[in-house]
Amino acid sequence: MSSKNKIYLDYNLVAYYFDKSNIPLCEKIDLMKGYCDFPYSPAHLEEIAVPIMQNHKDKKPLDSVLTLGSEKLNSLSELTNNLALAPQREKCTTFIRENPIECIKRVMINYDLNENIEIMEEAFLQKCKDLDPTGKIANRISNLPINFLNETHYGKDLELKLHFDLLAAISARKARVTEFRWPYISTSHQLLERTLEMAFNFLEEIRYKPEKVSKSRSRMHDVTHAIYAASTDYLVSGDDRFLSKTKVVYKYFGIETNVISLDEFLNLKHPLPNMH
Repeated sequence: MSSKNKIYLDYNLVAYYFDKSNIPLCEKIDLMKGYCDFPYSPAHLEEIAVPIMQNHKDKKPLDSVLTLGSEKLNSLSELTNNLALAPQREKCTTFIRENPIECIKRVMINYDLNENIEIMEEAFLQKCKDLDPTGKIANRISNLPINFLNETHYGKDLELKLHFDLLAAISARKARVTEFRWPYISTSHQLLERTLEMAFNFLEEIRYKPEKVSKSRSRMHDVTHAIYAASTDYLVSGDDRFLSKTKVVYKYFGIETNVISLDEFLNLKHPLPNMH
């Protein structure tokens, strides 16, 4: 696999590339594609599928996605050169060469589960909001520095949650991991997925830059992007809230991915220092 720097774009930026609505971004990507890789993940495919599925609820959902999403799938293939991040459950996340069409076929197998997961996600966000109806706690917690989990009791509280969570404990045991820190948690995609999910949920519980209940689906995708981006060199997003949360979570676990804004990406110098 290529030793080039891997730059992970969140879906909003990928969408800008699809429709060419952000010319500076498109030009920057095209300029960098010669010496950087822009991998995709199943999270990108989920975001392509969701709006199509919401508007075309028929008996052949895969056919609808492949037909109506064909232009985006082809653009994603061209952008990424078919470089994909692939989960391996009890092994580390890996890079493979695969056309996005093949990946979205697997994504669609479990698509029916998304509706139930979204209902649970919305209920979770509502429960967190109910504990802070005025937003007073959120205003205070959201002003803490990026390293606050490492420097306050909140980090110890999260660590206890991780150790007492059954799925995290089972995943860690299978991976022979005793410490919830990078790079140990990267040895198993299942473990990485669970630990980061719990960390992002913890930020919602303590009201650090909380999401609106109406953004439940968007938050689900954000967390999944953060999980996959942990295996790359750069994560780029235009969402300041997502960037702040990801920086806090990555800082806590010691994940070395550079988390940068769209403006920071546009101002990156050429060529990038090799991160490998």
